Amino acid sequence: MPVAARRASASRPLGLGPGEEEVVSRVRRIRVAAVRGACNAQLEVGDTFHLEGLSITPQGNDRACCFAFASIVANVGRLKLEPGPIHVSCPDPATGTGGNVLFEVAEVPGDEDDPR
Repeated sequence: MPVAARRASASRPLGLGPGEEEVVSRVRRIRVAAVRGACNAQLEVGDTFHLEGLSITPQGNDRACCFAFASIVANVGRLKLEPGPIHVSCPDPATGTGGNVLFEVAEVPGDEDDPR
């Protein structure tokens, strides 16, 4: 592969094809909608995060769960297929000492000049 082609492909995030960068750069709001049992990460109803590109940022809370976020990231592409918010469950079945958390994931509308 020529050097110029390698540099061009290196400037895109891994795994993205041409034109997909705009989709990844959108901001999504992740909100804890329900908790069944006791969440081991101590997430509570109303806790909110923003997902922008590959970054997840807590909004006013300092708790997070990497297992739940793996489920969210795996499902966020559904927003392209379904209008409005989607709901994603964390993988904990809440049958032992942990709890199951249900998240609501929605696009955050940008201003008129912003394509998000």
